[in-house]
Amino acid sequence: MISLPSTYQELERVYQRLPVKQHSCIGVSASQPEEGVSTLVDAIARRAAGAGRSVLVVDFNLHHPRHFDVPVFDLGWDRGKVLGVIKDQQSGVDYLPVPMDKVSLVQLREPGAIEQWVEQWKESYQLVLFDTSAINQTNSGNLHAARALSACDASIITMMAGVTSRPAFESAINDLSLEDIRLLGVVMNDRFNPSLKNELLRETSRITDMFPRFKGYLQRILVNSQLLSIRI
Repeated sequence: MISLPSTYQELERVYQRLPVKQHSCIGVSASQPEEGVSTLVDAIARRAAGAGRSVLVVDFNLHHPRHFDVPVFDLGWDRGKVLGVIKDQQSGVDYLPVPMDKVSLVQLREPGAIEQWVEQWKESYQLVLFDTSAINQTNSGNLHAARALSACDASIITMMAGVTSRPAFESAINDLSLEDIRLLGVVMNDRFNPSLKNELLRETSRITDMFPRFKGYLQRILVNSQLLSIRI
């Protein structure tokens, strides 16, 4: 999983628009898998923890749960009850793994169950983040993203630029509207959609080494160009 630095300019723009001034719960999801949900959740969590806020990340992606380097035995959920969390000593963020036993999974699907947990978590944490599965990813063994997001104060959707199809994205937004979920906005993941500046730099790198001075001259112009540095 790609890690975004807490000083990332685009991350700061997202963070400044989140309702994190008080105790809040924010969910993050996407229309399709592999669109950067966990990456964004971790980045927001580290940014908030760096500002001195107590942060809990709850993994609700049963289809593709997080992998932890520490054993999760005696942690997480047991028969619908939370036993403990995994503490990241470096970032100061607490993580709650996905429930593994069937009783806990059934309990989470009960009306109002997640909402009750959210209220309890807010008593101990200033910010609770939900990492959910893709909205369009439905199967019997998974917890539908809309169910988890409906318990949040607000939600964010990630979208992979140049990859996510319009029908898939519109279907996800429609599902959220049916559940009356408050959507803060959409975060564009441009991992596979580089900027014009990066594309031009990549093309100039193909210039033969027989013209090093000309190649360096072009690259310096591109790097220092204020026009190409403007975010649209």
